[in-house]
Amino acid sequence: MKSELNCMTSLLGSTQDKSNLIYVLSYSVFLSSPETMVPASSREMIRAGSVGTRATYDEPYDENWEETADTEWDEKGRTMISHIYVSYKHFITSIQFGYLNSEDDEALTLSTEFGPSNEGHSFRAVILKEDEYVTGLSGVHGYRVHDGIKSLTFHTNCGKHGPIGRVNDDSVVGLKIDIDPGIRDRREFGGFFGSYSKDNLSSIGIYVSPIARYDMVAKRENIGPPPKKAL
Repeated sequence: MKSELNCMTSLLGSTQDKSNLIYVLSYSVFLSSPETMVPASSREMIRAGSVGTRATYDEPYDENWEETADTEWDEKGRTMISHIYVSYKHFITSIQFGYLNSEDDEALTLSTEFGPSNEGHSFRAVILKEDEYVTGLSGVHGYRVHDGIKSLTFHTNCGKHGPIGRVNDDSVVGLKIDIDPGIRDRREFGGFFGSYSKDNLSSIGIYVSPIARYDMVAKRENIGPPPKKAL
């Protein structure tokens, strides 16, 4: 934060042209203090969009009495992700998360596997570093709802992981979706949510828990002589 403030003040100090008209230059610096941060458990979370779409139908069952609407899943508030397991074939078929255990650094708590069985499918594990956290998500989804997700890329504060899925053939055409909720702090990532059908993972999105900024500091500096009073 100090470096950002220094950049701003140096920019102000470098404007010395007195022949210019009068300008009023304003800037705001938002500061945050850990002591006054609202606990994550009490902060509101918003859904920042998703790659893919959950299919819903008026009739809950098809002619074979099987559910036709996609099944929703929700990992809201589960933020300490260290592993992401992705299975895929023609589309992303399932996803599963591994979470750090606060009581045992070596223990890994696994989520439910969201999606159908991954037998005979390709498998990819994304392992995050200790200080790495999710900041965004992108992917390619088919043009139709039932086409599913063709590839996923997980963005973090250290870079990106992916694309994962069918990325090396001519079938990778569809809608490119980028989700960048502006996460700049681990506490702002609120977990994943999504849905899956009997065939594949149909959607995945991100929860965001915005951190309040306060103590807005505004500085105004007049450059040049003061304006003449009107007669």
